Amino acid sequence: MKVTETGTAIYQLLASDAQVSGMVGDRIFPLVAVQSTEFPFIAYRRSETSAGYTKDRLYQSVVTVDIVCVGTDYRQGVDMAGAVMDVLEGKRFAQYDIDSIRLDTAFEDYADDAFVQTLVFLITINK
Repeated sequence: MKVTETGTAIYQLLASDAQVSGMVGDRIFPLVAVQSTEFPFIAYRRSETSAGYTKDRLYQSVVTVDIVCVGTDYRQGVDMAGAVMDVLEGKRFAQYDIDSIRLDTAFEDYADDAFVQTLVFLITINK
């Protein structure tokens, strides 16, 4: 998998999980949700990449992905973040060449009448 395809893999993993889709339905968006989107929803973005090389080739990429869970109340946001962590944290997905997914940091915010939980994952892709 190319680093530019990481978002597609994240979408497929989250959308196919019964707990996550039970909370947000199909409201999982790359980068930003449409203005008229109802709560709750999830947005994700690739925020950084780094590559590991030997003298001959690329052997691994690390992709930083931010996943933003937005809800109408604090508990809703926390529950969504927990469901996302259950799907991704500490997992491997061979079908996407993902060797590991590790939660790097998490933070919360309140903006535009919404409670926001942001999870930052480091995703290692082996070549």
